Amino acid sequence: MLIFHIATTADWQAAEASGSYTTSTRGVTLKSEGFIHLSRDSQADEVLSKYYAGATEPLTLLMVDTALLTSPWQFDDVAGALRSFPHIYGPLNPDSVVRATPLTKDASGGWALPTLPASI
Repeated sequence: MLIFHIATTADWQAAEASGSYTTSTRGVTLKSEGFIHLSRDSQADEVLSKYYAGATEPLTLLMVDTALLTSPWQFDDVAGALRSFPHIYGPLNPDSVVRATPLTKDASGGWALPTLPASI
């Protein structure tokens, strides 16, 4: 199964160098949150617009293959959400990322996602 995480490019590059990604979400560590936030393909655009609209630093979309994860993961219900969200309960191993795509801004200045393959 493919799930998705939006990372700052700096955090992703640091993870590639160290062999471990430990950012839960923008500005929040795995240690403080307890898990890493991810999304299904159908949730990624909402996450990008809700939590990253004001981001000025470069962003990278990580496509994660759950079969390659070394930390446990699961879908969790989130208050107010129509569908559960995937969360990883430990560091994300960079070799589980099958594609890392730098995000670009669209004509209106907002972040734009590439076409995503289906999560399920």
